[in-house]
Amino acid sequence: MTWKIGCWGHGNSNARRVADRLVQALGCEMVDFHGQPDAPVPTQLIMVVTTLGDAEVNEVIERFVLARQAEFGDFAVIEIGNYYGFDDWAFGSSDRVRKYLTSMGKHEVMTR
Repeated sequence: MTWKIGCWGHGNSNARRVADRLVQALGCEMVDFHGQPDAPVPTQLIMVVTTLGDAEVNEVIERFVLARQAEFGDFAVIEIGNYYGFDDWAFGSSDRVRKYLTSMGKHEVMTR
């Protein structure tokens, strides 16, 4: 099995830039869920997620995870976001995605 990077960002977004760099660094493929929302979920997925506001999950990612949770296998979450004005850096959207998927019995392979 091969790890794949899952990205929901458009071509100029920070999430897409991070995903592109991970693909280059790890020598793996990217699944562009922004352009192909119905693409199969890889059995090993590194998710690049963004945080909006105070630990809010991007609506597109939230809908994706809720609708397609049964397709997930092993996963890892990498979060990027803007925390200006918040003192607690430990709880962003990745924490919510991570807790939801593990509560559904999915296997997280990378933790903080």
